Amino acid sequence: TLIRSTDGAAWDEVDVSGATSINAGKAIYALISDGAGTWWFAQQNRIYKSTNNGTSFSLHHTLLDAGGSDPGDIRGFAYTNNTLVALCKSTGDMFSAASSDTTDWSTETTLNQVSNFEYQTRIASAGGRVVIAYQTNFWAADVSGKNITLEHDKVDLNSSTHGNARSIATDGTTWVIGCVDGDVLTSTDTGDSWTISDTNVAGSNFEMVDVAGNVYLPL
Repeated sequence: TLIRSTDGAAWDEVDVSGATSINAGKAIYALISDGAGTWWFAQQNRIYKSTNNGTSFSLHHTLLDAGGSDPGDIRGFAYTNNTLVALCKSTGDMFSAASSDTTDWSTETTLNQVSNFEYQTRIASAGGRVVIAYQTNFWAADVSGKNITLEHDKVDLNSSTHGNARSIATDGTTWVIGCVDGDVLTSTDTGDSWTISDTNVAGSNFEMVDVAGNVYLPL
């Protein structure tokens, strides 16, 4: 299901039932925009596109790996540096494409042990940097069109004890990770290094809660 609002108060469901190959029994986990009226969402390994501010969508591209096989469900989606980035759950494969042609994708870059990555809240991007937070580790890559440069591949977030990472966001300067036990980690060097900035925030946790930057996306 997709739900759309133009004022944040009134919401209406977007009818995607007629979109080619849409599967009514499968969830939609990933949704992104270029900030200029074009939107994409992913269901399984298919990417659907809207050029009218999300009013309607049609099948745009089916993502395959270098061998022509299904790389798994797209659970992470990001837009930065005029580049779309897709991360697949079952394989840990990352793909990218220039926004000028989102039917032409890179071959896969396989991330180390990120195959159980599940939710869109665990990926953030700004200035061509994409950072993924999962469990006690992070991954980071620089992207430009079909070029992916993996800078950090399964690196421990911090040697101190903290809960498992559940969400990540950035305002383009500071990057913030929320952990399951309420711990908060921050980075000011585009996700290259992390420090624990707070613990047990409000006595609560970030099990299924997102963090967000006070900025307009994308960055």
